[in-house]
Amino acid sequence: MRREAVATACAACVLAVAGAPAAATAGLDPAGFSDPTTVDNAWFPLAPGTQFTLAGSANRGEGQRRHRVVFTVTDLTKVIDGVRALVLWDRDYNGGRLEEGELTFHAQDDAGTVWNLGEYPEEYEHGRLTGAPDTWIAGLSRARAGSRRASSRSTRRTTPGRYGTSASTPRSTSTAV
Repeated sequence: MRREAVATACAACVLAVAGAPAAATAGLDPAGFSDPTTVDNAWFPLAPGTQFTLAGSANRGEGQRRHRVVFTVTDLTKVIDGVRALVLWDRDYNGGRLEEGELTFHAQDDAGTVWNLGEYPEEYEHGRLTGAPDTWIAGLSRARAGSRRASSRSTRRTTPGRYGTSASTPRSTSTAV
């Protein structure tokens, strides 16, 4: 219970102070985001209340172990670098233990491209919070937003990523919460 309260307090701090001057990121034009929190890209749809789970196995330095990542699309938003973004909460479990809890910020531009505007990852060891050393927010400390997924409206032909057919093939499920 205490860990959840600390994680929630840390996340609230990021949401409160993560604003940045408009258009500090090269290539990011806030005018091109007329409805940025409606993320309906065919390759990366993000409807609030949706939860994605990727499950399989991975070797992250401790041998092959069960691995699961749970992404939850929240109904929270945050203005980052002049663009209102959806807040996603993802939890990364290895061998049944939480290794990372992360807030990520995504928005879709008018061309249908989904942008990643920042990440606040909290790392855990043996169930204890160890810090958030890899935090970045577009427009702060020279951090820049990046295109997360190709536009579904693009004329360029793209296909979603492919996984091998081994026993470690991730399984994905999506449910509304």
